[in-house]
Amino acid sequence: MSAKDLVFDYASSSRAACKGCKVKIQKNELRIGVETLFQGEHTTTAWRHLECFSLGRKYKDIDPKEIEGYYDLKKEDKVKVIDYFEGGGQKKSAVDRLISVIVDSEKKKKQDDEDKDDAYDYDAEQQKKKGEQEKEQKRSTRSRLRRKPSSSSEEEDDSSDTEDDLDDSETDNSGSDSDYEREKAIQRQNKHKKLARKKKSKGKNKNNSQLNMGYTPEQLIKFKENLQFYEKKTAEYLKALLGVNNQPKTGSKDELLLKCADGKTLGQIPICSECGGGKLRFDIQTGIYKCPGYMDDDVFQHCGKKFTIEQVVRQPWIDDII
Repeated sequence: MSAKDLVFDYASSSRAACKGCKVKIQKNELRIGVETLFQGEHTTTAWRHLECFSLGRKYKDIDPKEIEGYYDLKKEDKVKVIDYFEGGGQKKSAVDRLISVIVDSEKKKKQDDEDKDDAYDYDAEQQKKKGEQEKEQKRSTRSRLRRKPSSSSEEEDDSSDTEDDLDDSETDNSGSDSDYEREKAIQRQNKHKKLARKKKSKGKNKNNSQLNMGYTPEQLIKFKENLQFYEKKTAEYLKALLGVNNQPKTGSKDELLLKCADGKTLGQIPICSECGGGKLRFDIQTGIYKCPGYMDDDVFQHCGKKFTIEQVVRQPWIDDII
């Protein structure tokens, strides 16, 4: 294999899963892809986290600068890539990768909460300024009227007229900005409102106990402990354990490991209540269950139904293999 088969890129969304650890690659996260020719016509790309990409014998002698997309990377990512290739590409285990994702998620949540607290409330600030301007105008008007003589009723009438004129003039002056200045003020207002709404919404969405991993903080701790516990087990043991708990037994050892750790944390995943035959798949990063369908004799029954955490009741996990 050569450098022509590889490509560096930043993930355009958070939908694709890493082919190594099966964890979703987050949007704008650095990734490396292996391009292969499918059916002799189409090129497909298998994406991985950099830390999940094994150099092995195929790529150990490749200069990363020859890989497509290298010179489009950020400076800090170029350094990370060079260090990784020079170090022999010691990829992370599924446990290490998931723990790092959890830590990053916790840091992101903390930052989002800080941004929410610092969000600028434009409307409140403008209302405060408007109130101060009105008070200043009233004080200025009263000060001018006191300096006017009021010896006769005619002069009093004139004073009254003057007061009205002053009030009108103050009102007129307050809105006498040019069209250009008013337009710029509106643009600034809309910009601040949009920023405030974005930060407020972002903080609101992240301000829950389930983070973006489908677990509560307490469950996250337990999940990490279970990952480390089952990592020492063999693939055959994990398959047997999944069989006892009526869970799918297919996949690599990393996939089996994730299923067992999740099952021990939350319990057995039940059959789809919509179609009655599909085995639900749980996305640990979003907390969403999805039914892929099932084989009914020789016919595949499609489903695609999605469920939230609240809609699925898990059964106790059996941790003994007879």
